[in-house]
Amino acid sequence: MHTPVPDDAGGAGCILSCYGAGAPDALGEAPFFSWKTYGFAGKQKAYELIAASSAENAASGKGDVWDSGWVESQEDQRIPWEGKAPESNRDYYCAVRIRDGNGKTSAYSKALKISTGLISTGSMGSTGSTSSIESSTEDSCWGGAVWISNAIMSDAGPLFRREFKASKPVKRGRLFICGLGYYEAYINEKKLGDNLLTPSWTVYSKRVCYVAHDVTSLITNNNALGVMLGNGWYTLSSPFARPAFIARLILEYEDGSRDSVITAPDSGWSTTIDGPVRKNSIYIGEIYNALKERPGWAAYGFDEKREASGDWIKVVESGPQGSVLAPMTEEPIRVVGELKPVSLNPLGGDLTIVDFGQNMAGAVRLRMNCPSGTRVKIRYAELLRKNGTLNTENLRRAQQEDVYYAKGGGEEYTPRFTYHGFRYAEVSGIKGLKSQDIAAVVLRNAVSPRGFFSCSNELINNIQRICVWTESNNLHSVPTDCPQRDERMGWLNDLTVRAEEAVYNFDLSRFYRKFLADIADAQDPVTGTIPDTVPHIFGARPADAVCSSYLILAWLLYMHYGDKDALVKHYDGLAAWTRYLESRLEDGIVNYSYYGDWAAAIDYTIKDASGNGAASAITPGKLMSTGFLCMDARIMTDIARVLNRDSDAAAFKALAEKTKEALNRVYLNREKGCYASNSQGANAFMLYLDIVPDEYRSMVVRNLVDDIKAHNVHLTTGNLCTRYIFDVLARNGQIDLAFELAAQTSYPSWGFMLANGATTTWERWEYVDSGPILAMASHDHPMYSTISGWFYSYLLGIRPTEPGFKSFIFKPHIPKALSHAEGLLKSVKGDIKAGWKTEDGHCKMNITVPFNSFCRAVLPFKGSAEVNGESRGITEQNGEAFIILESGSYEILNKGFNNENS
Repeated sequence: MHTPVPDDAGGAGCILSCYGAGAPDALGEAPFFSWKTYGFAGKQKAYELIAASSAENAASGKGDVWDSGWVESQEDQRIPWEGKAPESNRDYYCAVRIRDGNGKTSAYSKALKISTGLISTGSMGSTGSTSSIESSTEDSCWGGAVWISNAIMSDAGPLFRREFKASKPVKRGRLFICGLGYYEAYINEKKLGDNLLTPSWTVYSKRVCYVAHDVTSLITNNNALGVMLGNGWYTLSSPFARPAFIARLILEYEDGSRDSVITAPDSGWSTTIDGPVRKNSIYIGEIYNALKERPGWAAYGFDEKREASGDWIKVVESGPQGSVLAPMTEEPIRVVGELKPVSLNPLGGDLTIVDFGQNMAGAVRLRMNCPSGTRVKIRYAELLRKNGTLNTENLRRAQQEDVYYAKGGGEEYTPRFTYHGFRYAEVSGIKGLKSQDIAAVVLRNAVSPRGFFSCSNELINNIQRICVWTESNNLHSVPTDCPQRDERMGWLNDLTVRAEEAVYNFDLSRFYRKFLADIADAQDPVTGTIPDTVPHIFGARPADAVCSSYLILAWLLYMHYGDKDALVKHYDGLAAWTRYLESRLEDGIVNYSYYGDWAAAIDYTIKDASGNGAASAITPGKLMSTGFLCMDARIMTDIARVLNRDSDAAAFKALAEKTKEALNRVYLNREKGCYASNSQGANAFMLYLDIVPDEYRSMVVRNLVDDIKAHNVHLTTGNLCTRYIFDVLARNGQIDLAFELAAQTSYPSWGFMLANGATTTWERWEYVDSGPILAMASHDHPMYSTISGWFYSYLLGIRPTEPGFKSFIFKPHIPKALSHAEGLLKSVKGDIKAGWKTEDGHCKMNITVPFNSFCRAVLPFKGSAEVNGESRGITEQNGEAFIILESGSYEILNKGFNNENS
């Protein structure tokens, strides 16, 4: 579930996509196309893009909707649709072919189906406009649909139903629906789609997401549409919010006419809260009473009046007011895997503890055969007490429990409207539970795995494994901080350092675009401030100054996916946050800090400080705040240059220089050659930012190295500076020390986590199952998973040097303790396979360079080199020996290698 699948284009050909792999179910923005090409060498010389009205036309190269003609260009990323503006609720079939520099022409790619959402007239241009396809309930594209709800406030999951007839043979049927907080929709008792916990969590006051379902095959003459709603995050956003939904079903008949079924009072909809979901909550869990199931409620002919309770009532108009409706374009939450138990421990009576062997995010799937009315309870936790019972103390107010009342006979249950973070489950109410009757389903946004890394050190491989699991467990509409306790928030400070690791391991091209929109929705339009969490529930506004993630996400989307549009869309917001921080300067130093370098080993934090003693005692918060403003100003300089905003670029460059000067003036101890208190964090961060004056660099590096050794090669850093210290050591000739630090096994280290049973990375370096800091001790927290990004970028040595991997560097840093490393990165240009191995005094390097890209392969040793068995000249520049490689697969033998030269 976490291993990427290499592309298979069936030999030579192209793989076309629209906003990440494939295309969204309902297109949310003006179309941009990208493609990967296989079976060709060198560079693309030209391309032809077509859009057709049918898959058959696309396969035959007939662009009856749009044909770009041959365009001489090497560009293969983010190519805009330039035909007539796409129409609302339409399917288009698109294909591409390319020609290389030798005149070789590919066949047309497999047709890519793109489907538009509900588009207001004139809302989308035809030349690559960056405007989104968004609408409101006043727009005619919703056909008069309004938000409807049950008038009764309840924790139960309300049911809604409406019958309708199809008067003629149906050519196409498509349902557009947004149910808040979550929904399940049925037509004629058939559940639509495999999406779960849908739609996405957004800033509901600004934007809500709808989903499109193709229901053509389900429509008969007589039909029923049923909807079940869950609370999700929506009812937590306001004490007055109740579950609500809006929908429009559009039926297109063979004769060209159309009908609509919409949500509105007095339009045939009825509702009840007396369904089987009696209670549901993100934090608390779900209560499901199978005795309350309403057989046939989503079928035509269901007699509401015959129901014993007689509780079906009219719907009322109610829901979010003033919110924009936008298609949900990121990958939805789905079941991405399943785990079987590794052990069952009966505790007597009907109580069993189940260990799934892996800390995860999702829920239990339980099969049972119990008497009617049996109460079955599932409780979830990350930890066990020494006596083998569940330890739920670190969950705080989150109960994490599901209750099921059996209807009798063979039945199966998985909760619908909640998810949990857990390794262990306690099941009560079933005697003699067997392993074949229970499984754990893994839930997350169904983003594709993107990267793979492995090396000769099994400890490092295990660290990589727990990092990937942790990241996977925290992709639920937003990049959350943990999946188990009463939090699960999109913390921007953690994301500042976590984001790069994440894009190496998963394809987040759509997921991060969505979250950038969330941050923009949460930004104050006057002050430019952003909150600590998005959507904003916990934390403060303004966010801690370390929240550079807004800018970092935009830049990662550009460099890793070639997404320049993200820079265009968010430029003003990114600049506004940077300028707000500039307004907080006092004598060049940002004048506030909340978290700083958070949650270092306990000896280096302030006892009784915020976060149960998580604030750093050794690295000043204002140094961190100011350093991140310096970083922001540099990123903004680069973005402004990309967008040809020259005056802005000059102003941001001056701001970066101003903060650099202030940091050196206030925090640099010129006599000792260190920053602030000479902590690892302070020295590493200033070195990472490259603000250390040349004459002091070697002293600062030496102080950093000496402090690491003085702590017996252990870290004193928190969540932020742990991300940077490994890069700094590798850049400054200390790869062996960096690797020894990464492979440490005693406290504090990742090896210590593994030695204490970790299957995901922790929030704290300590193993905590009791005591005063337990409330801030998640055992599934991605802020210390950042080391995984270093495995790719330094040990394997793969980094983009131009947007969208138009060029990249292959520069492995080889510690003495490693004999080989290998990996795969599914770049937007194609698969990059890389590896190296030291043997017999030489280094063998392997690299696959995708079509239309090139690679600078930096050699560990400045001696001779053979490429695919032939001697190859080496270029030396700025102390590096390298070879430029065009597309193809290469084996490089770097002769005379020895680890002293690594």
